[in-house]
Amino acid sequence: MLCVELTGGKVGRMLNIDSISMNAIMNKTFRPRNPPNIYEYMFVVGAYCRAAHWTLVILDVEEKKVFFYNPIQAVEVLECGTIKKAMCGYIALCAGEPEHVIQREWRSSFVRHASQTDSFNCGIFCLIFAEKHMTGAADSLVHITLADLNIMRRKVAKKVMVFEVFLTGCCPKCGMTVDDDLETIPCADCGRSYHFTNYCVEADVERLGDGERFRCTLCRMNYWPRVLRQQQRATNTNQSNFQDYDSVSRGPKKPVSPKLLAEKTPTCCLCTEPHDERQY
Repeated sequence: MLCVELTGGKVGRMLNIDSISMNAIMNKTFRPRNPPNIYEYMFVVGAYCRAAHWTLVILDVEEKKVFFYNPIQAVEVLECGTIKKAMCGYIALCAGEPEHVIQREWRSSFVRHASQTDSFNCGIFCLIFAEKHMTGAADSLVHITLADLNIMRRKVAKKVMVFEVFLTGCCPKCGMTVDDDLETIPCADCGRSYHFTNYCVEADVERLGDGERFRCTLCRMNYWPRVLRQQQRATNTNQSNFQDYDSVSRGPKKPVSPKLLAEKTPTCCLCTEPHDERQY
């Protein structure tokens, strides 16, 4: 979503590489049917997750530089050679040029930045790195504070809540409006339309076998029936807090014991921990 927003602003065209493709690039298994022409873009951006830790790679196409951001800055130098080699392989694949030529033309580069000191803000750091770098404010990365991290986290949460899966007329992948200017493809199960672009579902469609239909991630994980079941369970559970269904079927109501109420307390669909709805 950040790349789409900045592309629509004054920054220029940007290409986002999804995390699955980034893992494939790092493992040298990335084989797209229609590789993009990266020289049509100003920046190519990809977040890379391994061992539950997010890092960021930015290709500055005009400068021919590979920028690598690890929120734990001390280990950046140790990884830069591997990152550059993998990304040069990706560039060679997209440009149709020998990899040794790309290795010679492109350089790896670093930007000084604040370092992560906790175990959970790596993704937020990467978002701040990307936004500041691509808007020309990389010099301010050394001054990232806890307040900056909290502001970015709230900003992301707000965008996620107003975007996505349930907004009509929007692509569930990127959250942007589905219009006639871009090619789209519907999910064969739920019918929601997705942008058929490299930053949405083009790679997913290319991986389909003969005779396979495109199904979105939520449909592949059987999300919709499960959501309906959870909603029905929540409704039944809320009702059962006020009456004992066994006693209703057998005659007059009986007092509900505290133990039974505790067993029937609804659980939160996000944290799976029991809670009292009245506190909300």
